[in-house]
Amino acid sequence: MTRPMRTAAIVLAVSIGAAGAADLNPSGTVTGITGLDIAAPTETISGVIQFARLDRPHQVTVRWVDTKGRICGEQTATVAPPASSLAYRFDLANPIGYRHRVEVLVDGQRQAVSHAFTVQRPYGPWVDYYACVWAHYDPAHGELLRQVGFNGTIGPQPCAID
Repeated sequence: MTRPMRTAAIVLAVSIGAAGAADLNPSGTVTGITGLDIAAPTETISGVIQFARLDRPHQVTVRWVDTKGRICGEQTATVAPPASSLAYRFDLANPIGYRHRVEVLVDGQRQAVSHAFTVQRPYGPWVDYYACVWAHYDPAHGELLRQVGFNGTIGPQPCAID
């Protein structure tokens, strides 16, 4: 490739990159989203969406999305200058899964910035079953295991060891 061709290819790549950047950064571009990183299933997650600049009114849609891409909640508002931010709030009523995100659409265009959060279920004791390992024991050991309550069946059994 000759030097003029190389220069033309670089100028073309920079021009295409700049045009692509303009497509990804409309006038209502989101620069940041704040919110909780960890939330309980009964909590409300809220935060603020920051915009780079607004030169005219924009329709902004805020979505709560799970890891499978399902929309769990959605809010739409019109944001106009001189505003540079928008507050959002979602009640986490019975969420499915653990990893979620808040994403934003400005005038129907999904923005590159999102906020990920985890729904953490409360810890509690596991009292609904016993767990034991039933390996391939010598038949002579089987009787000893049965005497202490392990008989190889699935389901709750009276246990001699507490």
